[in-house]
Amino acid sequence: MTKAATTTEVQVITGVLPTTQRVAPMLSLSELSVHYGGIAALRGISLSIEVGEMVCVIGANGAGKSSLLRAIAGLVTPSAGHIAHRGVPVLMLPSFERARRGISLVPEGRGVFPRLSVQENIAIGGYARSDGAVKDDIDRIYALMPRLAERRSQLAGTLSGGEQQMLAIGRAMVSRPDLLLLDEPSMGLAPMMVQKIFEIIAEVARQGVTILLVEQNARLALRTASRAWVLEGGQISVSGPSAALAADPRVRAAYLGE
Repeated sequence: MTKAATTTEVQVITGVLPTTQRVAPMLSLSELSVHYGGIAALRGISLSIEVGEMVCVIGANGAGKSSLLRAIAGLVTPSAGHIAHRGVPVLMLPSFERARRGISLVPEGRGVFPRLSVQENIAIGGYARSDGAVKDDIDRIYALMPRLAERRSQLAGTLSGGEQQMLAIGRAMVSRPDLLLLDEPSMGLAPMMVQKIFEIIAEVARQGVTILLVEQNARLALRTASRAWVLEGGQISVSGPSAALAADPRVRAAYLGE
């Protein structure tokens, strides 16, 4: 005999949940600090991202933006603070376990495997999956980025910078992330390719993936994301809706060249 379902279980099964029950944020950080020796890269960062949001982080070189993403992904160990993904603490999890949970990082510089083909690079993104739908997801990536489909047998090291950025995004998407971390996706790309990359990012967001974007092109980042944080000296100096930050005289003077 099976045990009787609890009230909560019945509510979940039927889709009837109390109106006061709140979905946990996709990501929440509390007093997060990162040090490299005696140098503080992040100082007491506290923030949260809701499910389905696209949030951007802007700031000068050395402000701590990449350190923030690497700490979330598990590539650096914070010196203090907490990280939760969908309400579950992940600070003690290694990077590969965070990837299995749905946190995927597209690093600055793309990080493709130059001596592997496009197809092999993308397939690596599904290494931690045990389901049988990886091929279907790869086909969807090729549909989203036809240029990769055309070059699937080509070595990744022979691709243009923009094509490598597409490949890095495609590889991350094969892991089926619910939180995608993007570190400087426009860096070193021609304007037309930047536009294409951001069209792809917007489509990924429309598919329901939550995105945390670090981007040197502050104007483009603020135009793309719904909310934004300005990181200065390892701390958040300004935050709010992107439109409000784009109109803020301090942000305009420091990051928009006005």
